Amino acid sequence: VTRALQRDLSVISEDRRLMAQYTEETDKMRREISELKKSAQIFQMRNCSACSSALDLPSVHFFCMHSFHQRCLGDNEKECPVCETENKKVLDMKKSLEDKWDIHEQFFKQLEGAGDGFTTVSEYFGRGLFNRPPPQGDALTQAYA
Repeated sequence: VTRALQRDLSVISEDRRLMAQYTEETDKMRREISELKKSAQIFQMRNCSACSSALDLPSVHFFCMHSFHQRCLGDNEKECPVCETENKKVLDMKKSLEDKWDIHEQFFKQLEGAGDGFTTVSEYFGRGLFNRPPPQGDALTQAYA
């Protein structure tokens, strides 16, 4: 039980470090967005990021600095196809961190308020919340390794 709690505390520390890092990155992005709202953005891409041919009209430019022929994008004009996978990873990691934070906070609140801490810990073990997730190779699962 003690080892599991110590492991969870180290996971919480790593999650907090990641949250601080992501908060810093988010603040940087917000500053960039604010700057984009105040000033013009120059797009100098000459070739399509999908087919590498010279850009002609109609073309679509994303703030990530990727540009495409409209025909190369198809129906997906809302998100850059080059950056889409990385953006999805970041959003998934954010959701995972938020979910984990809620579980850990709930556990420690119940543990502090419980007359019998052993019962609380055994309930969480019974629900499988202390089990290690299967390795996936991302920063979140590396914290459990």
